[in-house]
Amino acid sequence: MLKQRIITALILAPLVIAGIIYLSPKMFSVAALVVILLGAWEWAGLSGFSNYKKIVYLVLVTVGCFLIAEFNHQMQLWVLYVAVPIWLLIGYWVVGYPDSAVYWASSLRRALLGIAILLPAWTSLTLLKQMRMDGLLILLLMLIIWGADIGAYFSGRAWGGKKLAFRVSPGKTWAGAYGGLLSALMACWLFATVFGVMQSERLTDWLWFALLAFITATVSIVGDLTESMVKRQQGVKDSGALLPGHGGIMDRIDSLVAGLPFYTLLMIQIG
Repeated sequence: MLKQRIITALILAPLVIAGIIYLSPKMFSVAALVVILLGAWEWAGLSGFSNYKKIVYLVLVTVGCFLIAEFNHQMQLWVLYVAVPIWLLIGYWVVGYPDSAVYWASSLRRALLGIAILLPAWTSLTLLKQMRMDGLLILLLMLIIWGADIGAYFSGRAWGGKKLAFRVSPGKTWAGAYGGLLSALMACWLFATVFGVMQSERLTDWLWFALLAFITATVSIVGDLTESMVKRQQGVKDSGALLPGHGGIMDRIDSLVAGLPFYTLLMIQIG
């Protein structure tokens, strides 16, 4: 399993990085849409949909993305603003699981939940790609997410301790969460320093940057737990089998989908 994970990561990582850096904003939006649609197909499966309903679901997500693409900049930002309370509500559901399942566990509500988190993720990616230092900003986001994930894994294995959300994901611990947040902060600082993403010397600007990494990493943990919660409700281990050793696309982008709206809004605030 570990060997498969490593091989898949070694193949995908260069392709993802190359796409982030070299694709034009329009082509990047198309590539991001493909990834989102693959995730939507898997989410439809987690919602208990038949193949026919999955196709209808993909059409709805596609139409949603095309409509958002026609919005002006301010309206696209509102898509992200709306995503913030949605993720706060989802975090509340994660903490309250399984009792909270009554609010979201029906097939239709799970499907609507998927649309509510996937559309802002795609919108965020398109907005980031249009910003100055676009490629570096998206790579920084990836590094924060990956840093949190890797730090949580090794910290959890090293120290274990109290469970973070036992009824959702028994393997995750508070030690892992703290380690993940620290790793994300360190990764953000290192990347920003080396590549000049943050060129200001003012303490307040660096505090904003630390807040960016902290909030993004925190919400990414919620994203991971959210997918675990939905999979547990559906009774499956993985969202799919597209990525050998990793499971499905949603198993890889769950944290990213959650962190994207927060990261994008904060990055716009930092300027």
